[in-house]
Amino acid sequence: MDLQFRALSRMRPRDPVLVEGLPGIGNIGLISVDYLIDRLEARPFAELYSRHFPPVAILDDDDQASLPSNELYVHRRCGGDILFLRGDAQAISSEGQHAVARGIIDTCHTLGVRRVVTVGGFYTDPGEIKGEPKILVATSSAAVRATIAAGGLAGRVEFQSDLGGGTIFGANGLLLGFAHLQGMEGLSLMVQTLHKDEYGFDLDASCMAIDALSRLLDIPCTPQDLARDMAAVSNEISDSALGPRHSILKALTKAPSEDDFYVR
Repeated sequence: MDLQFRALSRMRPRDPVLVEGLPGIGNIGLISVDYLIDRLEARPFAELYSRHFPPVAILDDDDQASLPSNELYVHRRCGGDILFLRGDAQAISSEGQHAVARGIIDTCHTLGVRRVVTVGGFYTDPGEIKGEPKILVATSSAAVRATIAAGGLAGRVEFQSDLGGGTIFGANGLLLGFAHLQGMEGLSLMVQTLHKDEYGFDLDASCMAIDALSRLLDIPCTPQDLARDMAAVSNEISDSALGPRHSILKALTKAPSEDDFYVR
């Protein structure tokens, strides 16, 4: 079985949007989604396990063994719930990436998800960043593109189509592709970063992603709140603070080569 779904709640999400943030370049998606899960006090909804995740069992402080997983959290609200997808790792092979992404989208389709939003980083050479970093956006339709301007993000983003297109590797791209096949709307937010891999943590870029998500999804989050909270996060982020789970999993993840300038 490519993806095992373990329900943690009998709740049925109402007209949900999926927001994905998995480990990747600068860990921008993971930090952003983890922050919103905590801020909104989203509740655990399901755990996802796969034979395509790193082949390891991880011991916690009580010597309890667990497998790498992805998790779904749900935030209930009027106007449509939000499902957040976060996790320990992405699949470690091309075949696994396709199988896991397809399984996630199939699951979301049965849950009534209408739009998929993926969040990640885009490595950019320092000399190519003029002024403030931009958020590179890919969408599935003109209607989705229009929501960017409505969300007050005009001037902060660049659309991939305006830059001549491109590719999005890993879960961020495949989730959009499989969502399109299921008739769901798709939106990808990729923040420019100087980080080339998932070994570092770009908090400034994560702040930009959180602000964009808050505007697009009407999540209450002021710049003052974000600055205060990110200062606290900065003090906590290190291998020792994140514990053995992150240290072991990142050691099992192949780092991109110097020539691999792509989005994850």
